Amino acid sequence: LDFIRDPGYLREELTRNYEEHGVTKYYYGDDTHNDSVKKLEFLYDEVYSKLNFKIEFATYLRLDLLAAHPQTIPLLMESGLTSTFFGIESFNYHANKPMGKAATEEKIYENLYKCKDVWKDKVFIHAGLITGLPNDSEETMMEWGMKATAKDSPIDYAMITELHLFPTWGKDAHWANKMELNPDFYGYTFDKEGIEWTNNKGVTKTQAAIIAKKLLNNLDDNKMGVGWSNE
Repeated sequence: LDFIRDPGYLREELTRNYEEHGVTKYYYGDDTHNDSVKKLEFLYDEVYSKLNFKIEFATYLRLDLLAAHPQTIPLLMESGLTSTFFGIESFNYHANKPMGKAATEEKIYENLYKCKDVWKDKVFIHAGLITGLPNDSEETMMEWGMKATAKDSPIDYAMITELHLFPTWGKDAHWANKMELNPDFYGYTFDKEGIEWTNNKGVTKTQAAIIAKKLLNNLDDNKMGVGWSNE
């Protein structure tokens, strides 16, 4: 709780925003809002439950932590959660593993449905998906991607994009990730300009972008308008 403001000041600011400007909706720039059960309980007990009005918020959450601590799923909704973003990346276990995410497709869906069963249509589930990761072929991406963007998917909407790698930044670039620092290790080769990559399954950046577009089109056909409002 080192980076949590004093609950009195939080209540005061939320109340002032409401009374002076009618503000009740927030987007939290917290990279992992559910990184601590104690933090979520603290915010509910000392802030949200003591307000004389209800706030709504959207934030980044980790799906595996929600599954590990299922009591936080209803707690977040009661706190005011109305929308969240999960960085799922891929449903292919062998593509996610090099990214440090070891959940299988079955486990990801199991965890998504744990949330959906509690939240119903009261919390909008947004996911981040990436095409062209290591060990993802055109076939595997279309297989998991069409399922994830289907009408009956627990995902309400998604940001889908091809993998972006910029190894020409150089090893001294502090923002470069581990795949950019060592693309060969992850099975990537580049054209002479260092722009067009090919992964270890023969998928190029251009092909990955085309697949991402196909999946987005399928998502729009099945989910466009779900969970959105004009507010």
